[in-house]
Amino acid sequence: MPDGPRRAPARVPRTGGGTRAGRRTVVDVGQGTPLGDLADLTVDLGNEPDSYASTVGYTGTVVALDLIAGAVAGREGDPWSDIAEQTTAVHRQATEVVAGLRERGARCIASDGVAAGASRASAEEGALLLREVVRMTAAASATRNWVAAFTQTARARRHSDDSL
Repeated sequence: MPDGPRRAPARVPRTGGGTRAGRRTVVDVGQGTPLGDLADLTVDLGNEPDSYASTVGYTGTVVALDLIAGAVAGREGDPWSDIAEQTTAVHRQATEVVAGLRERGARCIASDGVAAGASRASAEEGALLLREVVRMTAAASATRNWVAAFTQTARARRHSDDSL
């Protein structure tokens, strides 16, 4: 094929919510993509500019999948209707904290994200963003495994050059 291989889109599970057998629904980043062309129903995220870490694409996909799952399950209302107000409130609360972190972060050459339980996902996401966006050496681990993660970034702490 001239456009390369085409992949089958993700399928919405068949439930009592009216999904037909064989119906293909995808969350897509724009119109005219090979994945979207194969779908019966496309949730288009638009062609918004994005960061190295696909922040817009990731966040949009999470919201879209939640809305799709809610529709399939028969959920009433839109749980995202007040997201703008919530985002504004978090931004207002975080401004001072982030300013202090920005100053300290400018002097960092490596970072360890350490957490336990459900918070581990936040540590992993934070380390991923530091690696992919800031291009900082970063590792994440469960609290009990932190010593092993420490050794991964220790070299960067000792030798802060580009040869790592």
